[in-house]
Amino acid sequence: MTEHKNKNFHIRPFISFSLLLSFLLLAFSGLMMYLRPEGSMASWTGWNILGIDKKGWEGIHTLFCILFLVIASIHLVLNWKPLLHYLSRRIAVKRSFRFELAAAAAMVLLVFGIAVLQLPPASNLMKWRSDIKDGSIVVKVQPPVPDFEKRSLREISNFLGVSVDYVLRILYTKGIKFAAPDDSLQKIADQNNRSPQNLFNIILQGIPDP
Repeated sequence: MTEHKNKNFHIRPFISFSLLLSFLLLAFSGLMMYLRPEGSMASWTGWNILGIDKKGWEGIHTLFCILFLVIASIHLVLNWKPLLHYLSRRIAVKRSFRFELAAAAAMVLLVFGIAVLQLPPASNLMKWRSDIKDGSIVVKVQPPVPDFEKRSLREISNFLGVSVDYVLRILYTKGIKFAAPDDSLQKIADQNNRSPQNLFNIILQGIPDP
């Protein structure tokens, strides 16, 4: 009888474990969102972490944010009475609880004020985020214009003032396959497990200085 009972599915442990795991993934994906470059720079550099690109991490973060809110709401509903009982008992028995609450509120307000006024360390964190976003950290070769990776090899060769056949020979010499004149730099990069930045750098290195 006891063995059968232990095999039953219990909703409270399920919600608690789901809440913990969702929080951990939400926190980790939040860190990945902090580290990601701005959209076009992420595409240009082929940015990814653990094999997941910018769009993938954005999707993970968004979905787990929603999941966390839903599970947290269920957790509050299931534990509403014990939570109220705990709070009322703590307030009645220990006046120091008020001091702890005030200290927590003061800490939150302090961090909020630092963020709004852009004081250190918030200003340092945002400066690092800005450097990551504009590509100062991850970009080795700046794209000449935004969304340059969407241009075809023909357009890129015209931009550089060389023939498209010359550009194709440069790429083939470096082992780049599946390249066609009307294919975009992004498409060729994806087919060769490279980044558009890497391919453009190969092209630039293959063109002699005037």
